[in-house]
Amino acid sequence: MEGLGPVAAAAAAFVGTHFLLEHPLRKPIVDTVGSAAFLGIYSAVAAATLGWLALAYVAAPAGTLLWPVGDGLWAAAAVVMLLASILLMGSIVRNPALPNPGSPTAVPAEARGVYG
Repeated sequence: MEGLGPVAAAAAAFVGTHFLLEHPLRKPIVDTVGSAAFLGIYSAVAAATLGWLALAYVAAPAGTLLWPVGDGLWAAAAVVMLLASILLMGSIVRNPALPNPGSPTAVPAEARGVYG
């Protein structure tokens, strides 16, 4: 697992910078450079650390799998992902909890789906 050190470091940097920029450092940076510049900084840091993670993953040596993966597990994962995708789309379509900037009213007339 010594070849996975750079991948772990890149993943920790990616997640860590998200936490740092979202919670303790957000207000001081926004107060200093403004909201639009902060979004640019946040995006640049996220892109850089995600790129580092991708490069570290590609450079990592191939190793043995932690558990055997057969055709049954692949089929089960495909079915679960299909159901998750359907549920995700169902939560997005006509969701009254999502903001609607073009609507003159803040509250929809009728709740649908899970919210109904």
